[in-house]
Amino acid sequence: MGHQPVVPPLGLASLKAFLGKKEPEVEVIQKDLSAIAVNHLLSGPILRRNGFSEMEISSVKHSLSILRSEAAYHDFPGFHQAKMTVEGALRRMSLGRLEKLLLQGNTLTYTSGFPYRNRNGILTACEDANLKLHLFHDFYTSAVVPFVAACSFDLVGLSISTCHQLIPSFVLSRLLKQQFPEIKIVLGGAYVSRLTNPFTNSGPFCADDEINRRLFDTIDYIIVYEGEASLSFLIESVRSNLNPDFHKLIWKKGGRVVSNASFSQNDIVDLNSLPTPDFEGLFTDFDDNEVYWTPNRVIPLMPLRGCGHNCRFLFQ
Repeated sequence: MGHQPVVPPLGLASLKAFLGKKEPEVEVIQKDLSAIAVNHLLSGPILRRNGFSEMEISSVKHSLSILRSEAAYHDFPGFHQAKMTVEGALRRMSLGRLEKLLLQGNTLTYTSGFPYRNRNGILTACEDANLKLHLFHDFYTSAVVPFVAACSFDLVGLSISTCHQLIPSFVLSRLLKQQFPEIKIVLGGAYVSRLTNPFTNSGPFCADDEINRRLFDTIDYIIVYEGEASLSFLIESVRSNLNPDFHKLIWKKGGRVVSNASFSQNDIVDLNSLPTPDFEGLFTDFDDNEVYWTPNRVIPLMPLRGCGHNCRFLFQ
């Protein structure tokens, strides 16, 4: 979560394209769970379960259709009213809950009721007694788990872009492990990368302590920083049933957390050699319905990787 669902994540599309070139025999299916989850929460059955009247449900549905209408972009008052209706519905859904999902302006913010900036908070959120309290529990169990079962995945990857996605990702991993203990689960993305120092091979998930050992009962691997080469190596390890042993990876081996989060020259990917991002599957939900709130599909463009600025507060 971070922005309202209008464009697909470029990182996932880049990974899919790279794997399609590097591992052409491997089927890669990608979905934007954040966008699908928001639409699930705003669907008729979920709104009805949360006390919305049929008139209110119809109003939310109509408002979402306006946000997806090209005509609305020429009618700001109508667009604004539709946006306010959706904002109000999400605000009402969050009333009286430990968790909040709020849409304000262009920002969609999820806040957990458990401390999401420390590992004990993640463990507490993943306890069996707390799983059903999670805002997305119904979405995970009624939509994501059946989708995973139907696809018979060997490896599931979850990309974490912001701190707010940590607990939802671990909760989903916990539910998947309960149903499919044989499936391997890997986390990656910008946020877990920012938590890790590749020069000192250190970070909150790198330590071999009791908390991390328990967390790695819920997941199998964490890949930090650029994931193209590392994810390809991991796929080969899973397919060959071999222990992974490459850079930028954290995993549990023999009951202990092993961290090799440092870089090597082999980890550097020539950006000019990367294929064009592949967005197949990102624009639709599990039933092939469009998920983004735009009249037409919008593809993001990023002319560089990383940031070209040297902001003092980041580098000092």
